[in-house]
Order: sequence, then structure tokens, then C-alpha cells
Amino acid sequence: MAASRNELAPEWQTETPILCVAGRGPLDEAVAIMLAQILDKHGLHARVEGVEAIASTSIFHLETKGVAMVCVSYLDTSSPAHLRYTIRRLRRRLPQARIMLGCWTPDADTLREPAKPDDVAVTLSDAVRLCLEAARKPASPMLTATPAGVAVDGA
Repeated sequence: MAASRNELAPEWQTETPILCVAGRGPLDEAVAIMLAQILDKHGLHARVEGVEAIASTSIFHLETKGVAMVCVSYLDTSSPAHLRYTIRRLRRRLPQARIMLGCWTPDADTLREPAKPDDVAVTLSDAVRLCLEAARKPASPMLTATPAGVAVDGA
């Protein structure tokens, strides 16, 4: 289900609200590219940066204008410290953005605590779902749910 522009929260209506970055190597970059292509088909535009863009020596040159979410792609999860430092660096550079850790292995949820991302995805489908959920406008504060699940005016 693709998101239309009017369904998106204002901070997600930029040219490329999602930044997909490779965590460590060329395979991570390949997955980041695939994720960006899938997100684009779902109405969420993303750009991709290689691992060199988030290195400690170059992260301050990373273009962050209009980024609402960063998706960090990791195939090799053998170094939780590397994951943690990458996410810390990204948080300092993009304090307003959500950070999703895409660890494409079944044990990825064990990395949630040491790395402290906002979201963890283990499949590309999970990643797309999390991005779409984050991007959609929140429900109106004037609407409340009734027991039958029908929205009514809360005034």
C-alpha cells in the first residue's frame, strides 16, 4: 500500500525524507539500495549513502536537510559496538530523525538494547512497514475511538 503525499506528516513531505546508509560494507550498501527502491515504490522517497558517509571523519559533511528517518543496513552483526557507535554518530548528526536498524538476520532484536535504535527491522517488509507507520500523519487529537472502533468527535 503506497502512501500518498497528503497522508504524510509534514516532516515527511520533503524531497527525500529517508536516508538509507550502509553499515559496514558493499553488501550492506546493496541492501540499502534495495530498500530505497522499495520505499520509492511505496511513495516514500529515499536516498542512499555508502559506509564512508557515516565514518567518524566524514559524517559532519553528510547532507541531512529534510531527513526524517535514517535506515542503517547491517548484514554482519558480529560487532554490537560498531552498531552502537554508528547509531550514536547518527543521533548526534540528526537528533530530530528516527533511526531504524536494519539487521537482516533473525537474531537482530537482541541488538536493540546495546545499539538503542528507535526501530529494528529484520526483513525488508518490516522496514517498509516501519517507515510507512512513522511517515503517516497522526490521527487528529479531536478524534477518539469508541468501543466499536468508530472515530467520533471528542469535543
